[in-house]
Amino acid sequence: MEKKWRWEEKDIKVLLSAVEDSNPGVRSMALFGIGNITHAILSGKMENEIKKVPFNRLCETTYKKLDDVNDKVGFGMILNSNLLSNYIKLYIVCDKKY
Repeated sequence: MEKKWRWEEKDIKVLLSAVEDSNPGVRSMALFGIGNITHAILSGKMENEIKKVPFNRLCETTYKKLDDVNDKVGFGMILNSNLLSNYIKLYIVCDKKY
């Protein structure tokens, strides 16, 4: 049996805060974490949690990193942008029910 992901609201708050850290490694890994949450939702592993995810904040935070000077952070931003745009396409534009 495949394990469902479980997370708490505080996990998202920590990631959103870490994206603003002065250390580029921390910023990069925080973006990676945001991407993992988005991927878990898209793959159906967080069906019960989806309404708790503040996607507007995740999108805004990812977008803010567009001009980050660190390459790893920029790569994380690009990856997240792709995952978040897939979420928007499936759940908002196509009105997929969750």
